[in-house]
Amino acid sequence: MRVERGAHAQRAEPQDLRDCQWISELNEHGMLRPSFIPAAEVAAPRQRTRYRRKLIEQRTSELQRLAKVLEDGGVRSTQWLPA
Repeated sequence: MRVERGAHAQRAEPQDLRDCQWISELNEHGMLRPSFIPAAEVAAPRQRTRYRRKLIEQRTSELQRLAKVLEDGGVRSTQWLPA
């Protein structure tokens, strides 16, 4: 593989290959920690919190979209939105 930089070209080994080799070496020597998987009693509230945050973001987005449509149609948002 050749990587063109400016007026001269360099030969470069693909970074992915080097990364895979490095990770493989770390794993062979037991230097990688296992992935953290929370307990079910911790994971469930986290999932509900993420879902609630997503719903709030969607609701806010829809309100903003509605306000824009109404304002483009000549209706002021202060007439129908609570302060």
